[in-house]
Amino acid sequence: MPDDPGAKDLLAVRQMIDAGEIVGASSLLRARIEDEPENAEAWFLMALVANSAGQSDTALRMVETALTRRPATPEYLNEKGRLLMQLGEPEKASA
Repeated sequence: MPDDPGAKDLLAVRQMIDAGEIVGASSLLRARIEDEPENAEAWFLMALVANSAGQSDTALRMVETALTRRPATPEYLNEKGRLLMQLGEPEKASA
């Protein structure tokens, strides 16, 4: 498997999110999305950042953006369902 520095960067961002370093993660992700707007993982991680900041509506839109770039990704679909439940829209979560 080739060495992918971009994937390593996103792994580091995921670790930052897990550690609660939301501001730093957000800054790195915004730059990545600006450089690579088709990067599904960056959009997904940005959704995690938005949700951790209490912005569930924004997080849902970002997960949906990630899904347009990588449809049927289980982790993204699971997060979308979780966010819909959190937003009080369980009927959409089962669709």
